[in-house]
Amino acid sequence: TSSEKIIIVPSRKDSIRKDISEIVNSCFLKEFLDVGRSVDGSVPDLILEQVPMSHPVFISYTSGTTGLPKAIVHGSEGLLCYMDWDTSDARSSGSAGEITNSVPQIYYINRQDT
Repeated sequence: TSSEKIIIVPSRKDSIRKDISEIVNSCFLKEFLDVGRSVDGSVPDLILEQVPMSHPVFISYTSGTTGLPKAIVHGSEGLLCYMDWDTSDARSSGSAGEITNSVPQIYYINRQDT
């Protein structure tokens, strides 16, 4: 499996100044979003594509406190479970239908296969 594009989301302002030219097919998030704009600067309608639940959505990295940082590939199933949880009526903060910033956007949900 190969990636069409590696989109780097800087975690600090100084990260934007780093040279990423050695990372094949990579760009910063702002550059990626700007490419999708129309000539007049408007944003065209999104075209959604259905993918399997195991389809990778994003990669995060561990802090590397016990060795080299390790990549964690997050699939669409975990992201959808988190979004469902975050927008549910059962949540005490925020309102249903609104994705809140009250918890980290990466929320680990374990699913037990039976």
